[in-house]
Amino acid sequence: MGIRKTTLLISSVMILSLFSAATLWAADLRVPDDYNTIQAAVDAASNGDNIILKPGQYTGPGNCDIDFKGKLITVRSEMPDDWNIVESTVIDCQGTDSDLHRAFIFRNGEDPNAVVDGLTITNGVAFEGGAILCQGGSPAIRNCLFKNNTAHNSNGGAIACFYTDNVLISNCIFRENLSSHTGGAICCNDNKHLKIINCLLQDNTAESKGGGIYCRDNRSIYVINCTIIENKAEFAGGIYGIGDLGTSAAIVNTIIWNNQYPGLGGGHAWNELQVSYCVLQEFFGGKGNIETDPQLNSEGHISSSSSVCVDAGIITKLQTETDIDQEDRIVGDQIDIGCDELR
Repeated sequence: MGIRKTTLLISSVMILSLFSAATLWAADLRVPDDYNTIQAAVDAASNGDNIILKPGQYTGPGNCDIDFKGKLITVRSEMPDDWNIVESTVIDCQGTDSDLHRAFIFRNGEDPNAVVDGLTITNGVAFEGGAILCQGGSPAIRNCLFKNNTAHNSNGGAIACFYTDNVLISNCIFRENLSSHTGGAICCNDNKHLKIINCLLQDNTAESKGGGIYCRDNRSIYVINCTIIENKAEFAGGIYGIGDLGTSAAIVNTIIWNNQYPGLGGGHAWNELQVSYCVLQEFFGGKGNIETDPQLNSEGHISSSSSVCVDAGIITKLQTETDIDQEDRIVGDQIDIGCDELR
């Protein structure tokens, strides 16, 4: 018995030592100071490393169509929690209908330890996922601005997710993205689990279904504390969803307002769809739902303390500590509906 305890102790110490060493060995690789392009830094990186982009414009070969190649690394701006830095750290894909380019592709089993954080991605044009395609890879995408990206003759103007395990999209802004088919901002089909939290989706367009979000045949999807406004589609300007038996979905603490054509719905609604503590322009049964103008400003933020969104949400297990502006999410006993907590 003593030998077994000693062996277990030694093994535990070795594991902790290896973990600590791996943490200490994590490196910061800087672009363009250390590497000329983002892809060159990715190729040189090891699991746990951070690739840090200096503010500026990143264009051309090596700065678009970036493949993580299965590595669990972070590509980020210098200060992902500062929107001024995010907006000045830009991957400009320079895509056109005849010369397709997106920013990132995840296709080698990456998990949420593969991170894109605090970047602006614009002018991506691709068949699916104008800015980012997740096809068999499940990254965490956070604190990013997606603007003017296009899914050319296909799905997911900014982000498309297919056959992934656990994608997390949080604290992101989607504006003026276009899909010629479904999902003006986000298209998510045939995934196990997908969470969209604290995101603003504004003025995106799908020429068919789901101006903001389109979902089909996912095992589960959660849309928490999002603001989905002024999006356009032939069917369901806000969110369009269909699900087979076994699919579950929850939309909580979310504003779906002033979208072109019905804001929420589809030919067949999600199985077991739960919509609660949301502000909706059309009637949808569910606890805590409100059908009153949320009083938002042009940036999608609550404009008045008299807004029906103030303190009208509910704290959930998926609640984040901060809102889209990196301010405290919970103020007082309750939280606001939407991506922004009024100050």
